[in-house]
Amino acid sequence: MAKVIRKPSDTVGPQPVVVKVADLVARARAEKPQIFGNLSDKRAENLARSVIQQLGRSIEATQEGSFRVPGFGSFAVKMVEKIGVADEKITARRVVFRPVKAKEPESAIES
Repeated sequence: MAKVIRKPSDTVGPQPVVVKVADLVARARAEKPQIFGNLSDKRAENLARSVIQQLGRSIEATQEGSFRVPGFGSFAVKMVEKIGVADEKITARRVVFRPVKAKEPESAIES
């Protein structure tokens, strides 16, 4: 049976949000400029892109189970069965990301 390839316009629901690495770096630099030091925007983008690629490789290498990145969050990977377009069963990988909970600023904690 031939695979049905869907274009983004064929999908149901809202379109995915596209986040550019340059925008992530700019926001991080604005929030915490001290961690960037003299690092140029281009080098910071390359570093961020490399980290994101390594996360992607870790997700791909995890067949089922979970892994955690301390200070960032955890990823859970599991295989699920779905019913396809022609009522055939399709096995797909589902990846769920749970970000680490943000700590409250010390001034917000009451004694």
